Amino acid sequence: MQLQTAINANGRNLCPSLGHIQIMLRLINWMERAWALVIGRVGLLVTALVVGLCPPPFCAAQDRGTERRAQQYLDEGQAAYRNGRMAEAAKAYGAALDLYKALSSESPIGLCLTRLGLVYLDLGDYAKAQAYSEAAITHRSSLGDRRGVAHSFNNLGLALAGQGRYNEALPALRKALDINRQENDFEGMAVNLRNMGLVHFYYGRYHEVLNNYHKALDIIEAHPEAGWSANERWAVLTSLGAVYKKLGWTERALRIYLDLLKTPAPNRKIRVYTWNNVGTIYRSLGDPIKAKEYYEKGLLEAQHLESKPLQAVLLKNLGLIHLWHLRDVGGARKHLEASLALSISLRDDYEEANTNNYLGETARQQGQFAAARAYYEKAREISGNLMLREAEWGALFGLGKLCETQGDRSGAQQFYKEALAIIESARTALRGETLRSGFLTDKIDVYEAMLRTLLTEDRTAHDPHSIAQAFDYAERSKARVMLDLLSEASAHIEQGIPVDLQSRRQQLLHDLAQSQTGRPRAETAGLWSERRLKIERELEALDLRILEANPRYALIQETKIPLLSEVARELLTPETAVLLFFAGKQSIFVWLLTKERAEIQRIAEPWLIETRLRSYLRQLNHTGSAAYMTFSAELYDTLMDKSLKSLPQSKTRLIIVPDGFLHTLPFETLLAPGKSKDGPRDFLIRRFEISYAPSVSTWIALHRIHGRSGYPGKALLGVSVDGMEATELTGQGAGEAAIWRSELAGLAPLRFADQELRNIQKYLPGAKELYMNGRSTKASLKQGVAARFKVLHFATHSVINEDVPESSFVLLSPDPAQPNQTRLWLYEIFNWRMEADLVVLSSCRSGLGPRVVGDGVIGFTRAFMYAGARALVTTFWEIRDDVTPFFMEQFYFYLGRGERPSEALRRAKLSFLSSPSYAHPFYWGAFAITGETSSNIFPVRIGKSWLEMALAGAIFLLLMIFCPMALRRIKRA
Repeated sequence: MQLQTAINANGRNLCPSLGHIQIMLRLINWMERAWALVIGRVGLLVTALVVGLCPPPFCAAQDRGTERRAQQYLDEGQAAYRNGRMAEAAKAYGAALDLYKALSSESPIGLCLTRLGLVYLDLGDYAKAQAYSEAAITHRSSLGDRRGVAHSFNNLGLALAGQGRYNEALPALRKALDINRQENDFEGMAVNLRNMGLVHFYYGRYHEVLNNYHKALDIIEAHPEAGWSANERWAVLTSLGAVYKKLGWTERALRIYLDLLKTPAPNRKIRVYTWNNVGTIYRSLGDPIKAKEYYEKGLLEAQHLESKPLQAVLLKNLGLIHLWHLRDVGGARKHLEASLALSISLRDDYEEANTNNYLGETARQQGQFAAARAYYEKAREISGNLMLREAEWGALFGLGKLCETQGDRSGAQQFYKEALAIIESARTALRGETLRSGFLTDKIDVYEAMLRTLLTEDRTAHDPHSIAQAFDYAERSKARVMLDLLSEASAHIEQGIPVDLQSRRQQLLHDLAQSQTGRPRAETAGLWSERRLKIERELEALDLRILEANPRYALIQETKIPLLSEVARELLTPETAVLLFFAGKQSIFVWLLTKERAEIQRIAEPWLIETRLRSYLRQLNHTGSAAYMTFSAELYDTLMDKSLKSLPQSKTRLIIVPDGFLHTLPFETLLAPGKSKDGPRDFLIRRFEISYAPSVSTWIALHRIHGRSGYPGKALLGVSVDGMEATELTGQGAGEAAIWRSELAGLAPLRFADQELRNIQKYLPGAKELYMNGRSTKASLKQGVAARFKVLHFATHSVINEDVPESSFVLLSPDPAQPNQTRLWLYEIFNWRMEADLVVLSSCRSGLGPRVVGDGVIGFTRAFMYAGARALVTTFWEIRDDVTPFFMEQFYFYLGRGERPSEALRRAKLSFLSSPSYAHPFYWGAFAITGETSSNIFPVRIGKSWLEMALAGAIFLLLMIFCPMALRRIKRA
């Protein structure tokens, strides 16, 4: 009937006569019935086509034209997206979607929905991104397009994360990852892992962040030729650098970014992210000008890209430059308000919370306290609801500062307490020394603020409750990693590490150390840097695997900070006092702890003290000048006078716990006032037996591990390397000689190292072993340490690597069997297991190393204590090879007489002070002892001790007289 109507409407033009039409209609009717029996009503259409009675086929041509237009829109959208024109991309994809829907073309519809979700993610419209992604999942699931479904789940996870719905985002991303694994879609897997790391980053779960990023890098590096590999590598490394910054690994993050920027970025957006992160690194390193340059060019590019999320981040960071560095509060507020408006429009709760915190600070500094509180409370509300821990403690810290500004000390304390509880909880969640080192770098201000409110001017410095609370918080900010390491050593954590992982870790540490042995030429510097970064990343990933594979880590409890009452009971004897320092940005706090009482002093202007300290250390190198004395007296008066002037004379032992820049100060060289007010000053070492400790908690941990009694074993294992062994290697040893000479590059021969061992060994009772004349090889030393010695003495070179502490080393002798094994690396010392009462590193600058906020110095002291040493003698600066043997002879004389190591060191220094030639503190002030020194190593010797001491003193004076003449003869020779 429909066909007849159509024909009638056009019959005039189609048929010449009615008779013909009637005949044809009868034929069609018969054929319609026949075909209906076979294939139903479809036969009608087929027949019509056969007889040519259908309308002309212009519909198919029209569909093809529509499809071409839709594909054109799709291509235009992709081109606009790649060039960062997100609004154009959204418009083009939308037009393509409408056309494909009109055509009922199922597969392209799903593609358009997915791409629209991706575009709206970049535009920051997370609600639309979520809607399109959910529609894409439904549509592509109905088609069985699993890879498309995975892509859409990935976008959905990001859309949910952008709205702060992190607990919903992770399941969506995991679903995408599961599908991509089943489909062997390696690009999708890398993207999913990176985005999962991003969500964990918002939560502050840095262990999970690193784990996901390293898994993504493993996939990327396994497919270097894939077209997507370069893009994903940039994205993951940019994100990885941001985590490093949060963990306090600033230099490592900067190396990653500078290495990336040497090559073209895969797209403009990721380059802007990298610029932003580089700016943040430079800001933290104290270079706001360079940081501002990166932020400003990043903002300009983000505006061209129409990326509102990027604009919000960069405006916020420019606001921080104005706030903290340019002191332009008005400019800061302008940038931050613009950033906040964008974050609110984007519904980006993470950025909104952080920006509210910074706006709260600007309002506080402008005296607008009500506005400041509103900003802080809003940040606290958002971060608390979403469990954004970093933003939450930031809001609490801001509220505490606001209360403090308004004079509400108790309110400030409560907010600081809550902020510190979150920080401590986050630190506890980080497993292993690798992640915890440096974690407190950007959080130490909260500890200082808490101390400031506990110890205000209206409180007495003798208030026991305030001092006890302040002590607890100060100890929580000091040498925490060292304390964790001692717990791991006690638990024998290395025994739970699978052998293959342990072996691979040692190889990576060796490769990292070897990568630092020479400075690269300009043409190979890029390859050298890339190799080092690759080793560091693989080592980091391996450490995470070890944490997961080793069941013993789960058994380690967070080390408890001792109460002040426990310190008085376990550490403080009647003759002992402790000086504990906390060096903050605004103040230095000094605790004086004795068995009877505790008090505290607060010192202002730490930056001025640091400047004086630098000048003092420079003056100490001029042995012919007394100019150091002025700085020495000033430093004593500023740092110690108020604490020590009321200390009774019965206190003869002083344990010093330095902090920050004070780690470089030899306190015993400071000039204290005499007994009379106008009397001459004298060195602090005359009054006190001085030792050092990384923290009070560490000192107590060492005491509990080692006890008061000494270890059984031989008396001394002495190791000397004079640097002359290479001259004796000939013939087959010529190759070893060449290697040895390269190891000695820049290191002077130690002509008196062997003499030093001969001098000291005669004063110690018991068996001794001396490794001299080329016997000081790594293999022989390893055997010697395993045999147990009370004292291990090194007379050799030590080299500190500030950039890569694991590459610091002690120089040993060449072994003909292993000629390249002449360096005892710091990481190898960590692997030792020893029971030594004392290790003496009689080498230059052996007590120094990079300082990490909250963790102190990373160097030989930490390594040997982890290995099992009770105490260490190290040096602050480069020492004289010709003088050191005489100093060590004095030290070992008193040590062998049964003196405590710290007292033996004091007496050696007093011996030098009595010599006109070596009284200058340059000769004796470099030596310091760190660790548990409360007991003697060797039994006290009585009887003829006075005669032997007199004889030793006479010999020493003769040496002081004739030594300069002998040295002049040697130099002339």
